[in-house]
Amino acid sequence: MRIVNEALTPFDVQPVSGTIALQPRFTAPVRSSGRVPAAAVDAQDGKGAVSIGWLLSDGKHTPEQRIGIRVLKEILVGSPASPLRKALLDSGLGEDLIDGAGWDEMRQPVFVTGLKGVSEANRDRIEPLVLDTLENLVRSGIDQAAADAAVNTIEFALRENGTWARGIGTILRSFETWLYDGDPIAALAFEQPLAAVQAGRGESRRYFEKMIEQYLLTNPHRSTIWHAPDAELLTRQEADEKARLAKIRSGLGDEELQRITAKSLELKHRQETPNSPEALAKLPMLRLGDLDRKNTVIPREVMTLEGRPVLLHGLSTNGIAYIDIGFDLQTLSGDELAYVPVLARALTELGTDNEDEVTFARRIAGHTGGIEPRAFSLTKTDAKSTAAWLVLRGKATVAKAAELIAIFRDLLLSARLDQRERLRRLVLEEKARLEANLVPMGSYYCGLRLKAGANESGFANEQLYGVSQLAFLRRLAAETETDWAAALARLTAIRSKLIMRSSAAASVTVDTNAGASLLAQIDRLLGSLPTGSYTPLAWQPLSRPRNEGLVVPTQVNYVAKGTGILDFAARPDGAALAVCRW
Repeated sequence: MRIVNEALTPFDVQPVSGTIALQPRFTAPVRSSGRVPAAAVDAQDGKGAVSIGWLLSDGKHTPEQRIGIRVLKEILVGSPASPLRKALLDSGLGEDLIDGAGWDEMRQPVFVTGLKGVSEANRDRIEPLVLDTLENLVRSGIDQAAADAAVNTIEFALRENGTWARGIGTILRSFETWLYDGDPIAALAFEQPLAAVQAGRGESRRYFEKMIEQYLLTNPHRSTIWHAPDAELLTRQEADEKARLAKIRSGLGDEELQRITAKSLELKHRQETPNSPEALAKLPMLRLGDLDRKNTVIPREVMTLEGRPVLLHGLSTNGIAYIDIGFDLQTLSGDELAYVPVLARALTELGTDNEDEVTFARRIAGHTGGIEPRAFSLTKTDAKSTAAWLVLRGKATVAKAAELIAIFRDLLLSARLDQRERLRRLVLEEKARLEANLVPMGSYYCGLRLKAGANESGFANEQLYGVSQLAFLRRLAAETETDWAAALARLTAIRSKLIMRSSAAASVTVDTNAGASLLAQIDRLLGSLPTGSYTPLAWQPLSRPRNEGLVVPTQVNYVAKGTGILDFAARPDGAALAVCRW
């Protein structure tokens, strides 16, 4: 604070209101359109997006209403079984859902949904579909199992309060009220308002149906926007900006131009001049002496069950069991890696031989905190060999951990892959999401592309998540239409090669006294997997030009350059990590 005070002392204090003003309410729904940058192929096909949004509050809502709104959003679009999500995706009018259900931290919460990849011919069909689906839910009623699953999902998330940095997570949650002059503790104390929601459900079985009527169907503050694709938009904007700057420059005299040039040179000089030792001494610095010389040791017990490695971590987890089931990706060839993200989602989202996708999704949401598939590849510390895994990460309360393991067993042994339309929809969703991420995450994709030519691990990650994955998804989307039998046969064969006991491993993190009972169930799960053997396959790094350029519709250029720093060291150490992070 002393440093900040010294920096601000030369400036005069200006009275500024810290209150965030309320958004004026609409008296009637509005419709509008706007043009958005798009790739030439999308503009040629006329594929844009339709978003429908509601302002849900006047800023005076209670904690019960805020949590109730969060549960309602989960019911409508939060899971593959959600009725509004299914209605939009199953309609075939677009490629992926517009996910605007997470904006609960605003003073006035909003709910936004819609579709991406919508042709102009279908743009006017999205809003009626959404409203008709909502009206049908009010008329026919929301399935109580769906409501129970949504409440469980939200309660689990609130109780867990994040897993990456709980202190920071607590601070961020307090901002939901604190930023708007409210009590920061009110956003953290969720048990009473959640209990009030449950009590409201007990008093009226139409609790959430009434919320749909109040917040969505009879709410005049609704906005529907057509986002029209335009391949020339960025070019026109750049030309307009150049013309505007040229006009400004033509109105400047020689003296003004010289003054601007001098200020620019002065700014450049100040930016390039190193700070003095006195100035640097004012900055708070973390020094080596401030750090513990020994890392915190995470307890780990390594054992073998059914011939496979299992790790047990006895930690305080607030009564939650975290269970990971992994499969070695080196059972697959380099060409087969691209199928893994689609297969991973199919295992958890397409249902099983005994349960359709809706029933299975509700079972997962109703008994667990979710199952998240994640594939990754890493280079080992010898700088040569590779570790690559598909991991299914699940969590549940200890009391329901047995049901989580049963769900793992069902999705691994009997997931339905033969559902053509649902699988094609899943592929289109993945494609649309990757396309949407190219511009805001350009540096990430450049990095993946560079590393793909360096080693096995880089090659695998680019196949799984990079530009190669996007090209694969486009081919697979077409193949599901033109040659479904071949696509299904390859996906089924890859599942058989990957999901087997000899390629499996497991990790359990739970309170120490709950570990023994879970290990017995993990043992039975591993024993139920198909038998088989494999020899780890080698992957060749991506062969590509030394210099490569990829074209995306953006005014920002992402440039990456890399080299293999580990070629100059016998073994990586902390210095190598510092260079990578710099």
